[in-house]
Amino acid sequence: MEKGDQSKKGSLAVTDWKQKSIRRGKEAKSLNKRIRELTVSRDLWKSKYTESKTQCIIWEVELIKIKKKLNEILSQ
Repeated sequence: MEKGDQSKKGSLAVTDWKQKSIRRGKEAKSLNKRIRELTVSRDLWKSKYTESKTQCIIWEVELIKIKKKLNEILSQ
């Protein structure tokens, strides 16, 4: 009777280990997927920001040029 109990405990331990391993694998896979999503999202926002920042700088330079021209015209 003791052998039967031990074999059941052993098979439960193996099954439990297997289930834990499968669950950990799925968790790792989902975490890696989320990391990839966050990386892509961050890179997209970063590129959008730098693009808008350069556009703002261009507009600022143009605005300064226009102000200088207006001041020249008004000072004449």
